[in-house]
Amino acid sequence: FFITGKAVYRARAQDTIDAFKGELTRNVFGLGTLLGARTLLDSALQIAIVGPSREARTQLRRVVEDLSLPERIVQEVTPDHQFPAYHPLSGKSAVNGAVTAYVCRGPVCSLPITDAEAIGR
Repeated sequence: FFITGKAVYRARAQDTIDAFKGELTRNVFGLGTLLGARTLLDSALQIAIVGPSREARTQLRRVVEDLSLPERIVQEVTPDHQFPAYHPLSGKSAVNGAVTAYVCRGPVCSLPITDAEAIGR
């Protein structure tokens, strides 16, 4: 869901979690992965790195990967990449041609970040 933005994948994930939620009261230890999936679905930190230069995107990605950010999903895209209209990254693009990062939790995204040092703040 986070990579494609297709709501059908989010619905399928939610349906899978719902199918087993009754088991949680009987066997919480056996469903640790399911609990982790639920946490990811509810609070994934989605980081999109947008820019025309693959090398510049990769450099910014390395900065992001050096940070401890559990439940992060990092995606590198070119400026012409189109996210679906309902996706939080819809309409986001590189600022003045510079590689730009957007950090989103749920439907809310940060302002554009073009300074690699600002990612860690």
